[in-house]
Amino acid sequence: MVRYIMVEGDETDAAMVRDMLREVTPNQETKVMGSALDAYKAEWKAEGIEIGVAEGIEIGVAKGQAKGMTKGKTELLTRLLIRRFGPLPDAALDRLASASDDQLNAWAESVLDAPSLDAVFGERRAN
Repeated sequence: MVRYIMVEGDETDAAMVRDMLREVTPNQETKVMGSALDAYKAEWKAEGIEIGVAEGIEIGVAKGQAKGMTKGKTELLTRLLIRRFGPLPDAALDRLASASDDQLNAWAESVLDAPSLDAVFGERRAN
């Protein structure tokens, strides 16, 4: 009852409970109210931890999915580039491995029409 009033009640309810506790357990009302409050805090802390863990898992899954999508794009683009232009130099492989998702998308859009590997990466050779 003490816990319920502390959670759901207002200051008047809490004062009423404190007065009742003084009558039932003289000089112990603060201890009883404190114990109820401690139990309430522990419950909310546990609930907060549970919510935090769930949110952390959700964020981790989203990041993992995004990373997996980028890895898949990198692998597919690498295969397409090899098929179109032959073995790739290490510099091209390094660029693919460190590319952003947007950059991979741009390169993927140019792979079928580009006349050379340099053109896919947007490099222009000086004549």
